[in-house]
Amino acid sequence: PMIHAVIGGIAEGKSPGAIARELRGLNDDLPLWKANNLLRTLQLTSYRDAMSLTYTANADILETQIRIGTLDGRICLCCLALHGTELAIGERVDDHHQGRCTSIAVLKGRPWNVQSGQAYWDSLDEAAQRELAGHANFEAIKAGAATLQDFVQKYTDPVFGDMVREASLKGILGARAKDFYKYSRN
Repeated sequence: PMIHAVIGGIAEGKSPGAIARELRGLNDDLPLWKANNLLRTLQLTSYRDAMSLTYTANADILETQIRIGTLDGRICLCCLALHGTELAIGERVDDHHQGRCTSIAVLKGRPWNVQSGQAYWDSLDEAAQRELAGHANFEAIKAGAATLQDFVQKYTDPVFGDMVREASLKGILGARAKDFYKYSRN
């Protein structure tokens, strides 16, 4: 019954949240947050898979595709680092659970100029950078101990396959990360 609820909900155009609530009603052991995370990730990954197929089918008129992040206050450092990177035609945009990144197709003879994530970061004032990255991450980047690219962590999810996520500062710097966590308490 759960798979029917998912497929039926998608076919009816229900939002991931609405389908998640329906799943929660079918299984008391499934927390709502987990159902919501699963459904949002499923719908977004399905969308990105469909885009890959569409780009592949139109490869004769496309030059490349460019990864696009949301560039808002909720973007993670991984997605910011990957914003503006070029992907091969038909390559899926790997993202994290509930990730909102996508890509744009570049038509042959119609180049796009997309600002890189690093350029966007550099255009922000320090207060906005700190707000986006968090205190410890900001201080590590400012000190040159970490770069935006260091926050890109690739992994394989057993359900969704290849994905990316924001690496932890401890994962990047190891024991040296503690030097930057002191900024989190100020």
